[in-house]
Amino acid sequence: MNLSVSSVNPYLPPFPGKSSISPVGGGGGGGGDGTPLPMAPHAGDSLLHCRVEGDCFGGCRTPPLVQHTTTRNMNPHLTEIAYILDRSGSMGLMQQAAITGFNQFVNSQLDVPGEARLTLVQFDDCYEVHAQALPIEQVSQLDNLSYVPRGSTALLDAIGRTILETHARIQTLPADQQPAKVVIAVFTDGQENASRTHSALQISEMIRIHREQHGWEFLFLAANQDAIAAAGKLNINVGNSGNVRFNEPSILASSIAMSRKIRSMRMRSSNTMDERSVADENKTLDQMIREEESRLPSEGADADTDA
Repeated sequence: MNLSVSSVNPYLPPFPGKSSISPVGGGGGGGGDGTPLPMAPHAGDSLLHCRVEGDCFGGCRTPPLVQHTTTRNMNPHLTEIAYILDRSGSMGLMQQAAITGFNQFVNSQLDVPGEARLTLVQFDDCYEVHAQALPIEQVSQLDNLSYVPRGSTALLDAIGRTILETHARIQTLPADQQPAKVVIAVFTDGQENASRTHSALQISEMIRIHREQHGWEFLFLAANQDAIAAAGKLNINVGNSGNVRFNEPSILASSIAMSRKIRSMRMRSSNTMDERSVADENKTLDQMIREEESRLPSEGADADTDA
C-alpha cells in the first residue's frame, strides 16, 4: 500500500471518484457527498509529536488522511489485525472476562495457516498501544496489571487513530511485507462519550474508504447497545457486527466468534479455505456469537450484569 500526498493540498487529498475528504481533527471540510463534516481542533498536526503509548486524546494531534494506491505485490499469506479493546471504567465488572477473551482470541489465531501481525490498542479517554504489529506468536497475554479499566469512552477517537496509524505504518513497508488483508476489530461495552478529535461522520467516511478502496475488514462487537445499528452508522458491514450480553460467558463467546470470523478472512486471503472457514464466512458475526452462547450454560448466556 503506497501512500502519496496530494500535490494540491496535503490536508484535503482527493480520492478517486469522490470529492475530497477533510483531515479528521480540525477546520472545515467535506464528506464523500461534499457536505461539511463537523471537525475538532488540531487539523493536520502530526502524530509524531505524540507518545506511542499512553496518550490522552486531548493532548494528541491527528495526521491527515492521505491517498494511497494498492500494489499487487502484497504478501497474500500475511494479515494485519488491529484489536481495539475498551478499557473504560464500566469494564471493571468484566475485567477478567475481557482478559480471558483476548488471550483466548490470540491463542486460537496461532493455529490459522499463514502469518499474522497483531496490534493491541486499549482505550478509555486515553489511547495505549500494548503491542504494535507484532507477529501474533510474540504477543504477550493480558493480565490484571496490563488491563485495568478506568476512565470514559472515546470510541471514535480510538477507531480513527488506529486506522490512521495502521495505514501510515503499512505504507512505509516494502510491498512484499505489506499485508494482503487488514482487519480492524473493535470491542466496546458502552456508548461513545468522550471523543474530541473525530466525529461519527468522519469515522464512517474513513471506514468506507478503507473498505471500498483498500479491502480492509472491520468487525464491531458491543454490549449495552444495539451493536448492529451502531455498526451500520459507521459503514461497518452489519454481518461483521454482533451484540454481546454484558456477562462473562457472552464476552467469552464473542471472542471465540470474532476469532472464527477472522480465521475465515485470513484463509480466504491466503487461498487456504476449508469447510469450516467456508461455513463461518457465510454466517454473520451475531449468529456466531449466539452459536457460541448456546454451548454455554443457559443461565450464563441469558443473564446480564448491570454496567
